[in-house]
Amino acid sequence: MNAKELIRRYESDHGCDATPYPHIGLGRQKSIRLYGFIKPLKNGEAVFEAWIAGNSRRKGRKLMMKCVYRMRTDSETYSIRDTFEYMSWSNMVHPHLVYDFHENGGPTADYARVQRIQGQEQNKWYRVKVIRAEENGFCERLLPKPDVILNGWDDTKYKYWAYDPACGLCVADYIALYRITPKVELLSKAGLFRLLTPDLCGFLERNPRFGKFLARHIEEAKNWSPYTAKRMYAKTDPVCAEQVRRDRREAEERRMIRAIEAERRRARKERNEYKRKYDAAIRDLYNRLKDVCTEFGAYEVIVPKTSADMLDEGAAMHNCIGKHYASRQGKDDICIFLHKGGKPCVDIRISLKTLKLVECRGVCNKDADKMAWEVARQVAEAVRLRLAA
Repeated sequence: MNAKELIRRYESDHGCDATPYPHIGLGRQKSIRLYGFIKPLKNGEAVFEAWIAGNSRRKGRKLMMKCVYRMRTDSETYSIRDTFEYMSWSNMVHPHLVYDFHENGGPTADYARVQRIQGQEQNKWYRVKVIRAEENGFCERLLPKPDVILNGWDDTKYKYWAYDPACGLCVADYIALYRITPKVELLSKAGLFRLLTPDLCGFLERNPRFGKFLARHIEEAKNWSPYTAKRMYAKTDPVCAEQVRRDRREAEERRMIRAIEAERRRARKERNEYKRKYDAAIRDLYNRLKDVCTEFGAYEVIVPKTSADMLDEGAAMHNCIGKHYASRQGKDDICIFLHKGGKPCVDIRISLKTLKLVECRGVCNKDADKMAWEVARQVAEAVRLRLAA
């Protein structure tokens, strides 16, 4: 039987509200049911398809169905259509997928907005490569997780792998775990869904007795995290204890490396954003005040040329002159730096409207000393004369 026949039979036997987690679509779209369908291949692999079903909004409430996702179990690519990731600003609404089901009685509300944001066309299939996150090995993009599997995996090499939609993983992620170890079926059959991670599956493959240990502690293990499960097992296996400690150290090192790289990416993105928005005004102000860049006693006067100069100054001085005042430089304020011996030591701020000295700060926003204030007043006067010329 094909997918449509199986969906009709399932809903005839169980009702259209029988799926555990009916998906709510965009706008006026009512309950959308998500089903999984398996097409066996001759080489033992399979094509997994995700189908959505819904009742037409027209008279008669005719059952409508269509396939929105398909992938081969031996491939790291998939095809998808009319499916969008919904990301909410609220922590109470988790990221999830919504489906455009315009066939069931008119276009979905807000479809045009989502189409613009995510750049998709109705009914068009898109071929996408699976990209896995470094921190956990799972797919970075959300993929359909069916509520009901319409037929089994009996005619494939995955007949015993025990994939359960309740595990919370999409088929692509479960396949990745199965490639690490076929023993993932033991975790799935026991309902140990919290332990379905690449790290834990690798540990299970390397330590044969770990599976027997979990079998003796199934109820407790349902509340264990992967690290807790490994730590509890290490108490019974001294040889394994050092491995657990080593894995913990390596995981912490990887986490720190990822955090550093993420911070670098964030800083790079921030710099590019500041450069795009504010560099023109900062450069224009510098061109008007570059004659002020001279030496006042022991201090060297620096007028920033770019937003990057201001961000660097803020980082060195541990203040907000980069992140807060780069957007105001040349529009509301004039920020000038005083360096001594080539190192940042004082930041001054002059109002662009009144051309009066507003602030003179040292490191960590401490009030500057009397000598720095006197130099700052002289710089402010030089700025006033230069702009008045």
